[in-house]
Amino acid sequence: MIYLAIFLFFISAIRADTVKKTTEEIEKPNLSSFHYFHTENTRLLDSNATLKLLFVVHRHGERTLANKFLDEYTMNGTYWPDGDGQLTNPGKLRMYNLGLYLKEHYKNFITSDVREVKVRSSGLDRCIESAEMVAMAMYPPKGRWLWHPNITNFQPVPISSTIPNTDPMINPHAACKAGWKERARIYESDYVKRIERNNANLYEYLTKQIHIDVKNIDDAKAVFDVLMVEKGMHYKLPNWTNPIILSKLENIYHLSFYAEFMTRKAQMFRTGVFINELQEQILNRLQFKPKIQRKIIKFEWDPNDFEHYRAFIYSSHDSFISALLIALGNFDMQSPPFGAAILFEVYQNDVEKLTKGIDNFAKKNRIALDNTFIKFYYLKHTETKKPAQLTLANCEHKDYCSFSEFFKYTEDIILTKEQWYKKCAED
Repeated sequence: MIYLAIFLFFISAIRADTVKKTTEEIEKPNLSSFHYFHTENTRLLDSNATLKLLFVVHRHGERTLANKFLDEYTMNGTYWPDGDGQLTNPGKLRMYNLGLYLKEHYKNFITSDVREVKVRSSGLDRCIESAEMVAMAMYPPKGRWLWHPNITNFQPVPISSTIPNTDPMINPHAACKAGWKERARIYESDYVKRIERNNANLYEYLTKQIHIDVKNIDDAKAVFDVLMVEKGMHYKLPNWTNPIILSKLENIYHLSFYAEFMTRKAQMFRTGVFINELQEQILNRLQFKPKIQRKIIKFEWDPNDFEHYRAFIYSSHDSFISALLIALGNFDMQSPPFGAAILFEVYQNDVEKLTKGIDNFAKKNRIALDNTFIKFYYLKHTETKKPAQLTLANCEHKDYCSFSEFFKYTEDIILTKEQWYKKCAED
C-alpha cells in the first residue's frame, strides 16, 4: 500500500506539472478523449486521406446602415427602405454566389442530401438571411428532395439561432461581464492610447462635421462604416470627406478589429466556445463508438443526435471572423469584407485499415485521432474564389495541422458554454 501511495502521488505530480500554465489558469473543458488519446507520434497526412468534415464560418453580405449621423442620406428613410442593418440585394447575391462556390469547390464532398448540413446563425436578420442564401445555393432540391415540379432552386434548410446578446459561440459581443471588462482594459492600454493620441485632431475634425462627439476608435470606426455603406450603395459621400480623411479612417477601422481581440483573454471570451464546438464535433464524429442497440424509454427529441452531419455552416459578423483569425495567429490587420469565410477541412487517413483486428476502443480512437488532420483557409474576397491557405505556428507541416497540434495551440482559450457563463460572471 505504501508503494501504491507513492506511485499515485508521483503520477499526480507529473499530471499537475503537465497542465501548469505560464499564463492565467483557466478551467479546461471535460474532453478527456482528446487528452487521453493524444500522443507524440506524429503521423503524416496520406495522399489518399478522406475529407470527413467541413466547417464554414462566414460574414454576412452587404447590409444597410448600422450606425447613423446627420448627413443627406443617413437620416432620410427613403434611401433605406429596408431599415437599419438589413441585408441588401447585392448582399443576397454575394452570399448566394458564395454558396455556389462552395458547392462547386466541394463537389466531391457535398451531396444533394440536405440532412448532411447543420447551419447556425447569429441572431440578426442579415446573418440569418445570408445563411439562407448560402444554403439555398449549396442544396437545390434534386431527386427525392424535389418537393414541387416547378421549383428546382429552393428547399427549406433548418437554421439554428439565438438572441444575439446571449450567443457565446459566434456573436463576439454577447453579454459577458468579464469579457467587457477585458475589452475596457485593452482600450486603456498603451497600444490603443497611442492610436487615440495620433488621431486626436481627426476626432476633433469629425466631431465638428457630424455634430456627434468622436472620442475614440469605436466612434471613428462607426463613422467610417457609415461612409463605406453609403459608398457601396453608390451614394455621394459628404463634402467634408477627402482621400486623406478616408485613408486615416480606414486605417483606424482596420486597427480597431485587432485592438478589440488583441489579448489571449479576449480571444478566450470571444472564440473559445466556437473552438470547443469544432473540437467536440470532430471528437463525436471521427472516433469509434460501440454499436449499442438504442432503446426508446421516453418521448424525447435530441437536436444533436444526427450522426450524418458532415458540413457545418456558421453565419456571423466581421468582428467574429477577425477574433477567430487573431486567435489562430492569421489576422492580416484588415477587416474581413462582406461574405469573407474561413474554411476548416478535416481529413482522416484510412483508419479502418489501420485499426483492423483491434478491438480495444481506446487504442482504436488513439489511432483515429493520430490520423486526423485539419487544413484551413481564408476566402477573404468571395469574388476571387481563391482562398488562402493558413497554418498555425506550432504545426510541423505548412499545409496541414494534426488534430493534436491544432488543439494544443488553442487549449489555453477553449471553453465550454458552461465555463463561458461562469467566467463571464466573474469580476
